[in-house]
Amino acid sequence: MNTKHRQRPTYINDPDYLRDLLTLTTKQMRAKWGVGRNAVYSHQRMSGSEIRQRIAEVEHG
Repeated sequence: MNTKHRQRPTYINDPDYLRDLLTLTTKQMRAKWGVGRNAVYSHQRMSGSEIRQRIAEVEHG
C-alpha cells in the first residue's frame, strides 16, 4: 500500500498564476494550470487588490 501522499503543486506563489486569476474564467484557469475547481474557487475569493498585493510580495520577495 502506498502511504506517501502526492504533493500537489502550489501556484499561489506564482505571479503568472496570480495574474491569470485576475483575467481568466474558472474553466480557463483549470485548463491552463491543471488545478482543481475548489482551488480556483478559493483563490478567486481574494479581491483584485489582494491579488495585486500578493503579486508584489512574490515578485519582490
